[in-house]
Amino acid sequence: MRVLGWLLLVGGLLLCASILWAAPGFLCMGLGLIFLQIAEEKDAALNRPLRIPINPSLKLSQLQFQK
Repeated sequence: MRVLGWLLLVGGLLLCASILWAAPGFLCMGLGLIFLQIAEEKDAALNRPLRIPINPSLKLSQLQFQK
């Protein structure tokens, strides 16, 4: 996802050099930025510790996992 984001971002930048291809270039750059943001969020979610409340009176089915 990260590589595709960078390829779309750089490809869109190169397309924007021409007036004729500027609109598709902006679209590619926008999609590239969205893909890069998705990749960053996935990395941040993997590095974020899972917080589980510790309470011996709760059953496993009553636990609510937090992001």
